[in-house]
Amino acid sequence: MDQERFMMIVKGDDKTQDVSSNEKDPPIVRKSSDIQLLTPTVQDITEDMAVFHDGYPFYNVVRVLDLGPKIRVCFNNGSIRTYDRERIQVRSSSTQNAEGRQILDYWRAISKCAKSEDEQGNKEAFLAKQFAKLNYIDPDSALSHYLLKKPIKSDIPVTSEPIFPFRYNLSQRAALEQALKSPISIIEGPPGTGKTQTILNILANLAVMQGKKVAIVSGNNAAVLNVQEKMERQGYHFFVASLGNQENKKKFFANLPNWDVSEWSSDVPEGELNAKLQDLDQRIHRLMELDREKAQLMQKLSAYLLEQEHFEHYYAR
Repeated sequence: MDQERFMMIVKGDDKTQDVSSNEKDPPIVRKSSDIQLLTPTVQDITEDMAVFHDGYPFYNVVRVLDLGPKIRVCFNNGSIRTYDRERIQVRSSSTQNAEGRQILDYWRAISKCAKSEDEQGNKEAFLAKQFAKLNYIDPDSALSHYLLKKPIKSDIPVTSEPIFPFRYNLSQRAALEQALKSPISIIEGPPGTGKTQTILNILANLAVMQGKKVAIVSGNNAAVLNVQEKMERQGYHFFVASLGNQENKKKFFANLPNWDVSEWSSDVPEGELNAKLQDLDQRIHRLMELDREKAQLMQKLSAYLLEQEHFEHYYAR
């Protein structure tokens, strides 16, 4: 039976592929509470649309078949996959807005003139190639808010208390807490102030506590390698996949990392461990506040002592 035209459900299971043929169009099905014949509503997927499965995008989708409780996703290689309806989302790009599309078209035009010194011999600038691929812009993204001139609000709900597997101080903690509830964050500071440590703790909270996938990108490889090396040093190398260009991908999949988490198991229930962690976190946080207050008082005392020294020198004179 043609999967793009019908779905045969028998006792709750998809049996379309098991039906070899049916001469009638539409097929004649004997009435039964155990058998359902569904016909889809077809939605073609254009380049300014995207299909998501549990929040993650599918690529090379040509159409979506809405069968009520089930959704079929058809790919351009001919494969067809079936999913529960609530797990599939079809979204339209923000470029469908005329004003946003004009801004993006303007960027595409000027990107053709933005060649670096290393690209002078190339026919097309690297930036222009990237803009040519940018057809879909998610409505929830920071870029969408910029194109549509909408404010970016810090209203992402944080459902779990943050964890800190890597060293941190109070300013780094504040940066992490703001990053978890903001769509976009800028964390700046001179070398040695702990920006990489903050990134590592953000990764831990997004990947472990929220179960998300995270991409780490940079204008140069050194910054990404710095994060990777610190993860490896702490024994978390298997959380990281070095991708990017084709050479990196081939190298990674040819030598998949090994891991040993046997020492991670505990007889203590997870809820009890979390409670202990939160208690320790509160105590550490209080000690850090006291330490900062002590440093501020010491700075004041140093200023008073210097003033006293000047006064006594003046008085003696």
